[in-house]
Parts: sequence; structure tokens; C-alpha cells
Amino acid sequence: MVGFLMLSVLLFSAVRQDVPNSSSASMVCSTAPESKVQTSGVHGPDGSVFALAITSDDDHSKNSHQCESAYSLLVTLSGEPARSIDLGFGTVDRYGRRLEIRAEGFSPDGDRFFGLACESNVLVKGEPRKKSYRGADATLIDYQITSRQTSIFDLSPLIPYTLGCGSDVIQVLGVTSNSEPVLALKDGKLIRKWAIELESKNVWQLSKDMSFLPLNRAH
Repeated sequence: MVGFLMLSVLLFSAVRQDVPNSSSASMVCSTAPESKVQTSGVHGPDGSVFALAITSDDDHSKNSHQCESAYSLLVTLSGEPARSIDLGFGTVDRYGRRLEIRAEGFSPDGDRFFGLACESNVLVKGEPRKKSYRGADATLIDYQITSRQTSIFDLSPLIPYTLGCGSDVIQVLGVTSNSEPVLALKDGKLIRKWAIELESKNVWQLSKDMSFLPLNRAH
């Protein structure tokens, strides 16, 4: 735990959090000195600690000068030093857009951490032969503790008419009996439950009578 806090201070000495000791955090995309934010560390049943972080900066393009976001996962496994994992995704779009991260919780067996990253009202690429549109650019983050593998999944195609990123719009609910993460996603006025097979990138909608194992919520 001490190592995690030291790493957090070193990486984010100018951190600005919306709510202290929160499993969620948000900011607007800018180049201000405080344009860094992270969630508080959430504790897994095995003593591991996880947090999500965002930074933003100018995209340094001579032609566009838009704001670029970047996301990372801060991991402290039990008995090991803290480390920061670059999640390898972000968005280049207009300044002032809202960026949000949420540590959702752990799988029932405690071996997987789930988080969400979402940007509101950004330009999302449409399907082939369809125009781009402004919507929520959302990403599921899955870290498997035993294998130390990180997976991400783009949720944006599942919520094409949603601009925001709140928990009323996107939420990890749990996992299926086959360990696929289950999410609730609000598309316009409808809320649908989806199961995601991360390796094959397959997605399927849960029927109303299908059960799943609930998430152990972050604390």
C-alpha cells in the first residue's frame, strides 16, 4: 500500500480529484497544469490495489491543435511493488470535453478487476459507409490478476446515441457462468444487458430471464 501511494505521488503530484476517496474521477480535457486525475485505490479480496488515471495534453499537431487524452492503470499486487500500465488508448478531439474513469469492481472469484473509461460528446467513427457522429467514446478495462493480462474493449458501437458517461448509462454488472463480463448500456431510452467475450470480440445481448454472477463492487 505504501508503494502504491508513493507511485501515485510521483506520477500525479498535481492530481485534481472531483471527489476524495472515490472510485470514480473526471476532468475536462485541457493543457492546464492540473490536467491529471486518478481514482482512489480500490482493494481486491487478495489485498491487491487498483486505480485508474487520465492525463491530457495538446496533440502537438501543427494543423489541428486538439486535446489528446491518455489512460493508465495503477496496479499493486499483494506483496509486490506498484506499477503503472499504459492502457494504450485515448482520443484526439475538441478541448473541454468531459473525461471520466470508474473503478467498477472485481469478479466474484476476485481474479479480475473491471474499470470503465468514457469521454462525452466526442466524434465517433461510424460503421463503413456511414457518417461519423457525436456520442460517448467508452472503453471496458479488464485486468486478470493471476495471468497479469490487460484487455480493453470498445463499447462505443453499443451505445451510438448516448452522449454522456454516467453510471446510469454504462455499468459493469458482473460476469456470466463462462466468465464473460456483463454490462448494462443505455442506448437512447433503452437499457440493454450485454455479455462480452474479450478474446473473440463477440458480443451478445442477455435475455431478461438470463442470470449472471454479480460484481463485487469497488470500495
